[in-house]
Amino acid sequence: MSVPGSLIVFAKAPRPGCVLTRLQPVLGASRAVRLHCLLVEDTLRRARASGISRLVLCHGDVAGKAETRWLHGCARRYGAGVRVQRGCDLGERMHNALAEALRTSGAALIVGCDCPELTGVEIRRAMLRLHRDSEVVLGPAEDGGYYLVGLRRPERRLFGHMRWGGPGVSRETLRRCRGLGLSVSLGPRLRDLDRAEDWIRLCGEGLRLPLAGTAALPRFSARRRNPR
Repeated sequence: MSVPGSLIVFAKAPRPGCVLTRLQPVLGASRAVRLHCLLVEDTLRRARASGISRLVLCHGDVAGKAETRWLHGCARRYGAGVRVQRGCDLGERMHNALAEALRTSGAALIVGCDCPELTGVEIRRAMLRLHRDSEVVLGPAEDGGYYLVGLRRPERRLFGHMRWGGPGVSRETLRRCRGLGLSVSLGPRLRDLDRAEDWIRLCGEGLRLPLAGTAALPRFSARRRNPR
């Protein structure tokens, strides 16, 4: 049965040298971008399996036709709409995406693409908790960040002036929720794929992602980073 609400998959544009940067010493830029593409597609598959009624792929700015074509094709395969992230930092981009979704949905979730342990069942449970009794849902990651966040109404103060990427992000978010009087439901603590040791550990536990020789994945050419 479909669950009402909006599920937003946040993804960077697949530019070599600009994604999974902390894995590049192990994988190299080319294999890192291919891994990124596989993670985006796998996240969309799990998002669709959650049964949430509206699915959106919200990606970073793209400069090349190959990246744009791949992102739109990937979204189309899973019945997802496509939006471009807007904002100067991650917090502003997440707030804007949630605020836009909440104009037409009673609840909205954002999930990232770097948590292979997150299942469609857990995503569905998070949305159901929003509908039943929680104003905020948060999926804490083992590194101190979070892999999922959901709201019933926009709240900019949860995202502003945050040290993104640091070990205290989920803790600080919970502190802000308490200060604002918002009820919070926590998902399971999961491990994300961020550093070289995460990749080595997941491979040792049986993660199987084809990084070479996959015809369905384009080979993107390297571009300079966006200076913003």
